[in-house]
Amino acid sequence: MDVIEAIETRRSCHNFIPDRTISRETIERLIELACLAPSSFNLQPWKFLVILDEERRQKIREISYNQKQASESSALVIVLADTRPERYAEEIFANWVEQGYYTPDRAEKSLSGLQYAYGTDEARVAYAMRNSSFAAQNLMLAAHGMGLATCPMIGFDKKKLTEYLGVGDGWVISFYIALGYPSGKEKERLARLPLERVLAFETLE
Repeated sequence: MDVIEAIETRRSCHNFIPDRTISRETIERLIELACLAPSSFNLQPWKFLVILDEERRQKIREISYNQKQASESSALVIVLADTRPERYAEEIFANWVEQGYYTPDRAEKSLSGLQYAYGTDEARVAYAMRNSSFAAQNLMLAAHGMGLATCPMIGFDKKKLTEYLGVGDGWVISFYIALGYPSGKEKERLARLPLERVLAFETLE
């Protein structure tokens, strides 16, 4: 399956085959591919918490307004976003210097620039959510290419899920992805808006 075909045929799955397992090796490969996504300054502000345990997935289903994908899928991938752009910045910029992408002086300026670019709580959260979503899309396309199905989930009580998972300071939940094997019982893809309503050239008039 090539990239274009994957984009055109990927669907959000609402009907998984219950009780099928996904190997740890497969999940690790999916996360490797997710982490090849672009990110601002290559800071990679994401972490993936994989929930395989049936009881924990059932609890998350309750927190998610009883949406069946949460418990009938094989795994849940909680997409966590790091709101601290400086967390690994020194290490990452040092690597850039080592590989010849940056001079030491430019690395210092970039470190200082993080405070300017992401100096407010709002900017930090937007940065984290945006970049972690890039990685999550990689994961969903890769899963589709492997014959798996996914469903991104945003319908949950954020406060309760944050507390249940023990998400620490500096992290926010972007969303989670139900991951498993499709049962094949899906309706036709819903219509997309026509191109002329979503595309403009040069101006927005």
